[in-house]
Amino acid sequence: MNWLIALSEGKGYLYSGYSQELYNLNYAAEFVGAHASTASFVVFKLGVLLTTLFLFFITTTLVSFTLRETQERMLKFTFLLQHHVRHRMSYISLIVTHLVESLVYVPIMVGILFFLFEFFSDQLLAFMVLSLVWICEVYSVISVRTALSIRFFPRIFFLYFTLFHIYFFSFPFGFSHLALLTTMALLVHAMLYFWNRFEVV
Repeated sequence: MNWLIALSEGKGYLYSGYSQELYNLNYAAEFVGAHASTASFVVFKLGVLLTTLFLFFITTTLVSFTLRETQERMLKFTFLLQHHVRHRMSYISLIVTHLVESLVYVPIMVGILFFLFEFFSDQLLAFMVLSLVWICEVYSVISVRTALSIRFFPRIFFLYFTLFHIYFFSFPFGFSHLALLTTMALLVHAMLYFWNRFEVV
């Protein structure tokens, strides 16, 4: 499809009879215009890199905050539940209070998703990117303990995350799902490598 974009100079529409979808090729006009001169190409790639950095820091910060706060609330809930059970107190109000306090994080997660929907044209892709960040953040919190893992795993995650987004924003109608699956496979490989090499002794 990127070949058709280059031929039509990013103008028009494409209808796929197989998937019954109508693709707006005007979406790629910026992509075609970026290759007109060297200066516009550099500016386009710089914009892609800044967008990627912005997405990285926003998603990882919000996921880390949500994970840290829910972990803190779960520890507090466990302590209070043990206290109520030991003293034979009713714990129904404790559970209801905990559930209501935990509902605060649902709008945060939905907000992150809607934020990502604005960057990705595909909602499934946005959900998969958020899930990938969530899984890597959980791995970092639970499994990363040694100095080498703490030093290098976030850098490797940043590298793979950045490479995926540079590809995604550089080729608007590229193989984004395949690129994300490749990124996921590489990150799972990195997680297993760090787990087997540095964490398990």
